[in-house]
Amino acid sequence: MHLPVLTLLLALLPPALTHPTKSPRDTTSRSCGRRNTPRYCAGTNHTPALLQTYICGDSRLGPTRLPSASDDLPVAPVLATALFGYDRFAGSCPGDFLKEWFDEASGWCGYPPQSGFTLTAAVVEGGEQGQEGGGKAIQGNVTLREETVVDRFGSEYGSFVSPAGAGYAARALPPSNLVGGDVA
Repeated sequence: MHLPVLTLLLALLPPALTHPTKSPRDTTSRSCGRRNTPRYCAGTNHTPALLQTYICGDSRLGPTRLPSASDDLPVAPVLATALFGYDRFAGSCPGDFLKEWFDEASGWCGYPPQSGFTLTAAVVEGGEQGQEGGGKAIQGNVTLREETVVDRFGSEYGSFVSPAGAGYAARALPPSNLVGGDVA
């Protein structure tokens, strides 16, 4: 990320979100037990040697600690804002979350058909259909206005962008995408 873009993003953030704040996130059900214990991690690849790095020592569940505005990273305020209110397991226990959203056969999170795009109605019998028996993805080209700011999480091979500053929860990304790498 170039410095002028980062500066622009920081200037657009509300002042309350550019400083360390308490954020309501990770509201895992109390029935799960204490974090990172065998009971809490039931149904995960519980690996005690990796508990300092990943929730339950399982990289699919994301990092043990989410970035905050006080981290010593140039993009920390932007990340903290995107993660504000993010609840990585949607209130469920980690193992239940994986059972619901992780596809063991493919080794990846289960994404909706056709990358989650809105689908046309299924066509009549004998016509061409999209994946999973539904319609086809509604897609098209969009030309962004000059100086429109977008961002994305992930590697340089990612193909989905969001309006700059969109919350992480609104992006339908798995917790594993928050595992650190090089910050661009």
